[in-house]
Amino acid sequence: IDDCLTRQDAVGVLNNVLLPAMKEVGDKFGAGELILPFVLQSAEVMKKAVAYLETFMDRVEGASKGVVVLATVYGDVHDIGKNLVKTILSNNGYTVHDLGKQVPANTIIEKAQEYQADAIGLSALLVSTSKQMPLIVNELARRGLSFPVLVGGAAINRKFGRRILFLEDTGEPYAPGVFYCKDAFEGLAVVDKLTNPLERGDFVGQIISEGYEELGKPAPRRRDDTPRAASTVRPAPAIPRPPFWGPKTIREMPLEIVFKYLHK
Repeated sequence: IDDCLTRQDAVGVLNNVLLPAMKEVGDKFGAGELILPFVLQSAEVMKKAVAYLETFMDRVEGASKGVVVLATVYGDVHDIGKNLVKTILSNNGYTVHDLGKQVPANTIIEKAQEYQADAIGLSALLVSTSKQMPLIVNELARRGLSFPVLVGGAAINRKFGRRILFLEDTGEPYAPGVFYCKDAFEGLAVVDKLTNPLERGDFVGQIISEGYEELGKPAPRRRDDTPRAASTVRPAPAIPRPPFWGPKTIREMPLEIVFKYLHK
């Protein structure tokens, strides 16, 4: 690490040396070329390296730029990716609440509410545990909450992020957005856009459009984009009001009326 630091700064070592190395470890694990104990050993080495590099990073001082809740999903004990995200966000002015590993969905959601988070970051290494991510997105929607969700990990990709954007019950996109981040630096770029009122709307709209494209569906046009022709019909002077709304059961009816309709 000291040799690398003589040629580039701490962030450069993270971006150009450590992250590509961990990506290679993750790719080999996914391809079955590396067994789990070696992945865990690599993660421990990475954790120590990041802790050492943190002493060389310039932390942005002043008011917090935003609040992010991070967690490794339930059933998963790997947190090296999450720890990298925490390091990068913290050193760029964000308040980060790290909930740790194997965090149940309910705890993640409740802590996001408690800390009034601007975004939730979810990490998972395994395919089996990544299934917790869409469960959390759907539960957020069911509770009427509006936390953007960032997802990342060796077992998932951008297509996965686009697919879980859509809710199971309605098929509609989760309005606050689901954002796949391939590494900690993309996570920082996403959070920067989400906390910028001038960029957030267009950015979320872009992600939703990409999600529809992934599913092979045309994105619905927003009402504001629909051209409207000027109406030539004058407003009604008076609109009749019905005696009642909704269905009504008629319990008595003269037989003359019944026979009249039966003979038609």
